Amino acid sequence: MRRGVLLFTLAADQRALLEHWVRSGTMAQRIVRRSRVVLALEGHGVRETAAIVGVSPRTVTLWRRRFLEGGPPALAHDAPGRGRKSRLAGAGRAQLWEAQAQAMAAGHCSVRALAAALGVSRSAVHRALHKADADGGTRDA
Repeated sequence: MRRGVLLFTLAADQRALLEHWVRSGTMAQRIVRRSRVVLALEGHGVRETAAIVGVSPRTVTLWRRRFLEGGPPALAHDAPGRGRKSRLAGAGRAQLWEAQAQAMAAGHCSVRALAAALGVSRSAVHRALHKADADGGTRDA
């Protein structure tokens, strides 16, 4: 065995699930790629796996560690804090509710008017309102 290569084996049920995800036509591509990484690790080192799958060795190491810690479900979750933060989070969300209440009291409330009043896009206002509806109508951050 080469120095630095850790043996990595999958249980039969884990392998079957990951292979199912790879073959699925509706699975998110990020999960398919992560599954391919883990499947390719069996019998290969990190650098070999990276070359086989077409990702960086750092990516292989990341998903190997997450898989070992959480199993197949860990491949479906991104780490918290990824993506652009909403301008309507926290205090901005409170301003949205205040602007919405004022507009409703005036008799006309539209997403465009709220966006213009807050200096954000219509999409940002729509996502914030939709998220509040999805959270059961709560207006908490």
